[in-house]
Amino acid sequence: MMRVWGVVLAALWLASCAGSPPYPAADDPPDERPPAKVLETADGTRLPLHRWGPENPRRVALVLHGFNDHGGSMAALGEALGEREIAVYAYDQRGFGANRDAGRWAGYGTLAEDARDGLRLLADRYPDQPPYLVGKSMGGGVALLAATGHDRPPLRGTILISPAVWSREQMPWYQRFGLWLGARLVPGMRLSGEMAAEFDIHPTDDPAVLDQMREDPLVLRDARIDVLDGLTTLMGRALSAGDALPAPSLLLYGAKDDLVPPGPMAILAERLAATGDTGHRMVLYPEGYHMLTRYTRSADTFGDLAAWMLDPEASLPSGHEREPDTMVKNLQELD
Repeated sequence: MMRVWGVVLAALWLASCAGSPPYPAADDPPDERPPAKVLETADGTRLPLHRWGPENPRRVALVLHGFNDHGGSMAALGEALGEREIAVYAYDQRGFGANRDAGRWAGYGTLAEDARDGLRLLADRYPDQPPYLVGKSMGGGVALLAATGHDRPPLRGTILISPAVWSREQMPWYQRFGLWLGARLVPGMRLSGEMAAEFDIHPTDDPAVLDQMREDPLVLRDARIDVLDGLTTLMGRALSAGDALPAPSLLLYGAKDDLVPPGPMAILAERLAATGDTGHRMVLYPEGYHMLTRYTRSADTFGDLAAWMLDPEASLPSGHEREPDTMVKNLQELD
């Protein structure tokens, strides 16, 4: 049974790849407290907020971080886009980062509503610049939910970077059974990075990034079973929302991503393509890893993001854009 947990953790938990020295457990409050800047949500919750870029930007973006990560980890992306006159905001999502509930699952609906609150606040601050919504990994799943459904906030477009859309239906039966059983019998049981050490997982090819993650006190090093179960529900909901995502959108994926499998990504790409809207654009980086904003060729990612955000119809400088049908085919071949 522990091997089943290890498979689930290795597939879903990016932070396990950062190493396993003696880090604080997820339920222990982090030493660092929220910074002065916060995003105050509709229910009064104050989430630590980070900002990069000029005071008078050409574009504005709200960025959602990945699982067990935090908003401050988006610094490389924020600084790169800031140099291109794009203001970037990223907050620590509930249950992560410097929040006092770190290690607890807030629920997919709450996470999506927090993102909508952030978009509304940015739309009020920049009335002439509707914000972009950018989601990375788990944040991509949250972005899909936040950008679809009723009462959508003002939004210029959506960017999905290696979005977490691996639903239960695409998982082997033993992973589904392991999550189902664990969430009911031992919901508070923690899985650590040591349990996944035997699996050959490479979220990035940049050792400096892994060193930063090892030293970062706000990157969680374990995950409760009920949190992983909640994450899986989020991913399934996000995949189902794909055909309701309004254009324009930009989907980015790396051919060397060994955290989110290409099969579910192909399903998402197919659903976007099926809308028939040419505003849904897709990029497949042949040498790309899961952490497309934190690997040795991240300059390609930054260039494409900036070009698209400044003009969603512009050509992308990396040269790795794929037509939707080709993207689906390429992903299926990788699966």
